[in-house]
Amino acid sequence: MIPHSLTLEGTVFQGQGIGSSLVDLPWVRRQIRQKLGFKPYSGTLNIRLEKDDEKILRQKLNRARGIEINPKPGFLKANCFHALINRKIKGAVIIPEKQGYPPDMIEIIAPKFLREEIPVKDGARVTVTILLQC
Repeated sequence: MIPHSLTLEGTVFQGQGIGSSLVDLPWVRRQIRQKLGFKPYSGTLNIRLEKDDEKILRQKLNRARGIEINPKPGFLKANCFHALINRKIKGAVIIPEKQGYPPDMIEIIAPKFLREEIPVKDGARVTVTILLQC
């Protein structure tokens, strides 16, 4: 186990395609490169958490310091946390500060297309280790 980390399992599912349009915004891409240290692949990998993991995640993330993606006017702020997907692929969990954002969902950004890199399809189980800054 990595110190100051949280490891969860979840199920991959198809999103609505909103993540890719946001990750492709130049100011978002610039901040991800500067603050997280990688050029993001266009899009996110959506993970649905189990109810128990969802509660643990929210409690831990509320106490941890995220890496902020500061919005342009008309957009919402997001917090990011470095992560390892299936204990080997580096990326980040990105959580928008959006009212009504599903508490059982996390989105993963990475420098590679995760569905091919892992590889996974909808319904596959993945492990996400979130690195926390307390």
